[in-house]
Amino acid sequence: MNGRYALFSLLFVLSCAGAVVKADQNAPELRQLFTDLANAENRRQAGRIEQEIWTAWFDSPGNDALKMLNEARDAAESGAVNKAMTLFDSLVADYPNYAEGWNQRAIIRYLSGDVTGSLADVDRALTLEPRHFGALSGRGQCYLRQELYGEALEAFEAAQAINPWITSTARQIEMLRAYIKDKQTPI
Repeated sequence: MNGRYALFSLLFVLSCAGAVVKADQNAPELRQLFTDLANAENRRQAGRIEQEIWTAWFDSPGNDALKMLNEARDAAESGAVNKAMTLFDSLVADYPNYAEGWNQRAIIRYLSGDVTGSLADVDRALTLEPRHFGALSGRGQCYLRQELYGEALEAFEAAQAINPWITSTARQIEMLRAYIKDKQTPI
């Protein structure tokens, strides 16, 4: 479980490195960061901007929330899925307006095979932060697992529209477009 969580998390989140700014999904600087991301001139510049966005998203609404988030992620990475789930449950119950709490719980639910629960958490994260390209990518992964290829394509395209620099999403879009086109080609 630990390797799978770490790998899957990389598709959704980046670890928070550098200075932490007191922020969340409502941080006023996010508007400019998203504009800068869309207009980035190269992958390196985009990577720095994306990191700032993730840093803002990961910034918790309080020390207790941050402690729960870190403990839950550590538990998930060490394979203690039940402990991680319990901590994520507490996090979203205590801080229901913290989008990243919902996004992180969506990841562990997905990895636990609860795709329906993961989609519900993704929906909540996106209600709180509609620009959450990680949650949109997660939605696409859930739809792929459910073999809902058109819906998966829409989710990946929505993520790509917000963050055009997500390489894995671009590959998913390319493969899904080819697959859907092949399925629509008459024999």
